[in-house]
Amino acid sequence: MQGTIAIPNTGFRKARDSQRLRINVLFTTPSETRIALKRAAALSAGLDAEILLIVPQIVPFPLELDNPPVALDFVSHQLLSIVESVDADLDGYVYLCRDRLQTFLYVLRANSITVLGIRRRWLFSRTERLARVMRRHGHQVILATSPCRQ
Repeated sequence: MQGTIAIPNTGFRKARDSQRLRINVLFTTPSETRIALKRAAALSAGLDAEILLIVPQIVPFPLELDNPPVALDFVSHQLLSIVESVDADLDGYVYLCRDRLQTFLYVLRANSITVLGIRRRWLFSRTERLARVMRRHGHQVILATSPCRQ
């Protein structure tokens, strides 16, 4: 695994811009994100594609935006443990924000290829609702499920 974890909150700038095919993985939960990263790595195999992990770190309103309730060192350590479980070259970006959906919509390019990991349930999960909203905004969403155990 090669790559970086960055916290580009100075001026809330977007991830670096390049002309390569970009596969975005949106952080939801650690287990779902691990599933999504493995699917993104499989999709990018043999392609000149970059994988970007986009992590919104919610900061509630009583706190200043640059003062998250969870230490960024802890978040970075947690992300590195997830990223190291995937054999792919990827970069991760942590965004301090108030609204997860608005952050995703701001950061993603138009018509982005986006991978979300999900665990199948009877009712629509929060991640599946996020996928529907992302599709309504024109993004190409791939739902990656964990393999069924037999």
